[in-house]
Amino acid sequence: MKCAAIDIGTVTTRLLIAEVTDGRVTELLRRIEITHLGADLGMTGQLDAGGIERVAAACAQFRSLVDEQHVEACRCVATSAARDADNTDELAEKLARPNLQLEVISGEEEAQLSFAGATYGRCGKGLLVVDPGGGSTEFVLGDLPGQVQFSRSLQIGSQRMTDAMLGSDPPTRVELAYCSAVVRDLLTSALSELHGQVREMIAVAGTATTMVTVRDGIDPYDATRVQGACVTRSDLQALMRRFRLIPTSEREAIRGLEPQRASVIVAGTLILQEILDYLGLEQFCVSDTDLLYGILLKLPVQAGV
Repeated sequence: MKCAAIDIGTVTTRLLIAEVTDGRVTELLRRIEITHLGADLGMTGQLDAGGIERVAAACAQFRSLVDEQHVEACRCVATSAARDADNTDELAEKLARPNLQLEVISGEEEAQLSFAGATYGRCGKGLLVVDPGGGSTEFVLGDLPGQVQFSRSLQIGSQRMTDAMLGSDPPTRVELAYCSAVVRDLLTSALSELHGQVREMIAVAGTATTMVTVRDGIDPYDATRVQGACVTRSDLQALMRRFRLIPTSEREAIRGLEPQRASVIVAGTLILQEILDYLGLEQFCVSDTDLLYGILLKLPVQAGV
């Protein structure tokens, strides 16, 4: 059947329309808008007013595409920012106008869906899927097919850490050191069960794919060059040096980096570094199939449009 998934995150709003047949996904159309819904959420407790308008505009366009493609089932989910904010109902009301029913999913469900998407078409044991988003990062460890052993969502994300700790542009060494220490402490307190269990780390979503597109100078985006690419610890160190030494205005010109992501990419890179360090891994692989694929693969047949 022809299905659609809309993912409203802290930084991005995305659409995937695909044919789903017997667990196989054939992509038909993708769209992504950087909407910064969760800007300053940690300080205000609310979704950004401009972000709500940007998400609403993006979703109105997505709704039109869903209708044009004669989609049979559609699911519209929101993640970390919508979970934390006091005014998520305002976003839901905006999306109801183009007839989209907003569903705020838990961190645990987000992790499970990311695992299903990231491991699509794979096999193996001890696979850790990491989804570093704008407001939270999800971790799922499992064996394939479909045996999840560990799942956790942590309140670390590129937008969240930037707003809370990286106030200078570019960030100072003191800010970066403090941010690293906070991330490290959170990992230590929440992920001790993972030690010695991870054979391979798979990272998904925009922060992870950006590591490949900037390293390899991929512009425009090419999923075939990103899918399965490996990023090493030394790659991250080199990328961090490029990002942290210049202000956002100069980062926006880096080939392979979406200009709207330039303001949060330092924190995103730092989070990936700390995860590799904590787990004692030398690299991770990047998957272009992520939460969107998971939504489609788990989409109930009775879901309406």
